[in-house]
Amino acid sequence: MSLKNVLIYCSSSNKIAEHYRIHTRLLVDKLMEKNCRVICGGGTSGLMGCVVDAVSDYGGQVVGIRPSFLNDLDQPHSKLTDLVIVDDIFQRKREMLKMAEVVIVLPGGSGTLQEMLEVITLKRLGRFNGPIVVLNTGNFFGAFIDLFEKMVMDGFMHDIHRGLFFLSDSVDGIIDYLFKDQNSDFDYLTYSILK
Repeated sequence: MSLKNVLIYCSSSNKIAEHYRIHTRLLVDKLMEKNCRVICGGGTSGLMGCVVDAVSDYGGQVVGIRPSFLNDLDQPHSKLTDLVIVDDIFQRKREMLKMAEVVIVLPGGSGTLQEMLEVITLKRLGRFNGPIVVLNTGNFFGAFIDLFEKMVMDGFMHDIHRGLFFLSDSVDGIIDYLFKDQNSDFDYLTYSILK
């Protein structure tokens, strides 16, 4: 499968353990080897800054999409190859997904979790059809997977919804999944309301 535009949701916290940065850098290096363009929040902090640094070090393209109010908290990264300033968070998320062929979710806080849940829901409703992959560094998303399984087991979601995203604890697992042939035409909308 040929992918060009990869949206990465991730943390803006600098108070994270080094292994999260290491996994992030490995992932970005592999994406650069595949000639991908990265789309992200475009800040300097946390894994977001790590993403931009890694793309820049490789000489790749990275687009930052930021609402103007965030510039008071964290300036746009100076190594972005393209910067899009928008009015608010809602416009930011819309613009990011318009550009994205695939979404990769890395560990993060409430913003990352919200973005992940939104894109999973959009895929469930047929409004985003690309792959969604989650890098489960250090079992970071273990509690989320337990909750997701409970939603399925208790009848809030169909068991087919387990296929809405792919989870791996390894960078190679993510890359192998992304660059194999995929059927993105599956109609999850048929299963969005359980009767």
